[in-house]
Amino acid sequence: MAGDMTIRLAGPDDHEAIAAMNGAMDLFYNPQLPPNSAGEVVALMRRIATDDHLGTLVALAFRSGVPVGIAFFVLVHPGRRLGGVLFVKDLFVVEEARGAGTGEALMTFLAGFARDKGITRIDLTAEPQNAGVWG
Repeated sequence: MAGDMTIRLAGPDDHEAIAAMNGAMDLFYNPQLPPNSAGEVVALMRRIATDDHLGTLVALAFRSGVPVGIAFFVLVHPGRRLGGVLFVKDLFVVEEARGAGTGEALMTFLAGFARDKGITRIDLTAEPQNAGVWG
């Protein structure tokens, strides 16, 4: 894919981009189910933004202004001897941006974000169907 890549934390103006990426991710992982509507995703993002007990953060990757990757993550401090954990719940790159370093760039962004917050560990899990995607 041509164009410069930009990665940043998502804000209120990015709800539609988040909805688009969420829809693409839903179709990839659950093609038998209808994806959440854009309205449902936007409503959830508004709820997350206004509820101090919902700590979800979102990073978006754009190429030439088009969203091509997304990461949903949280910061937690589960124990007194840990410097904290950045837990990546979902990381997704649209098919046309795979193999171009988008996922690596998202993880590099998250690592820098964690470091800046004093977080000493990153945890993530992968779905079994991702085995061929990484190879």
